[in-house]
Amino acid sequence: MSATSPAPTGRKAIAGPGQFLIGSQGYGAFTTGRFGRDGAETARWASHGAMLVDKNGSASGPELENRLPSRSCFRRLAPDNSLVDGRR
Repeated sequence: MSATSPAPTGRKAIAGPGQFLIGSQGYGAFTTGRFGRDGAETARWASHGAMLVDKNGSASGPELENRLPSRSCFRRLAPDNSLVDGRR
């Protein structure tokens, strides 16, 4: 028998030419980062979800929180690393 070591789960999305998002959730992780072509992180948000990126490069989507009662909502990841709440 074998087992993988515990690690956060993740989601990925293309964020534009030469840019991508990586989100992590679990084991204390609950973040989304934007990375450039060279792999350097250029932004980080305290949220994780099924993010979509619009034609202007703005990421938003439903937050995927795994706690009860859930406080999850639709979030926009602002360019200044802040979060803009949508509907709950």
